[in-house]
Amino acid sequence: MIKENIEKIKKGEEESEKIIKEAENKVKQLLDTIESEIEKVRKSNEKKFEEEIKKYRQKKELEKKEKIEILENQKEKIKEKLNQKKNKIDEVANIIWEKIKKEIMQ
Repeated sequence: MIKENIEKIKKGEEESEKIIKEAENKVKQLLDTIESEIEKVRKSNEKKFEEEIKKYRQKKELEKKEKIEILENQKEKIKEKLNQKKNKIDEVANIIWEKIKKEIMQ
């Protein structure tokens, strides 16, 4: 009877070790699955973040181009006005020169 009880205890210990090993394996599988899912989420978030950065950069680049275009248009208008003023100055200078020549010739 004592031998039987010892055998039962040994069998019980072996069974409990099997159960513990199975539990450890299941926990390991769960951890692997969780880690895998975390990695998927991280990669997905990185991809979304990279896309947002790309969109932001494109938007800023477009804004820069538009601003440059506006500034170039303003520059051209200013140059045009300056050329008009220069032409008027040249005309006035020519008129004055012609008057001076005319007075000298008289």
